[in-house]
Amino acid sequence: SIPDCIGDLTSLREVNLGNNRLSSVIPGSLWKLNNLIVLNLTSNLLTAFLPPDIKNLKVATLIDLSGNQLSSTIPSSIGGLESVETLSLARNRFQGHINVNLMFSAYSVLMH
Repeated sequence: SIPDCIGDLTSLREVNLGNNRLSSVIPGSLWKLNNLIVLNLTSNLLTAFLPPDIKNLKVATLIDLSGNQLSSTIPSSIGGLESVETLSLARNRFQGHINVNLMFSAYSVLMH
């Protein structure tokens, strides 16, 4: 699992934990890392939902949460990601509709 104390690493710029078979929830403290540029948690077994606190990753340019077991709806706060260039939420268990009013300054938003 990803330890909750990861949120104590406030100067962290990159989290690359893809393809590690992590099988827990994403700790709430991770969404407090407002200096994070890259968040790669792809291809794990992470569960739960994507919280509105994702909006705190304002300087992140890449967020890849694909290939997990995240569920529920995609929070509208994701539209507050000001610097994101690539956002991948593919291969999860999200439900509902994507809010067409979400405005991204992104080059690519990947959703399958």
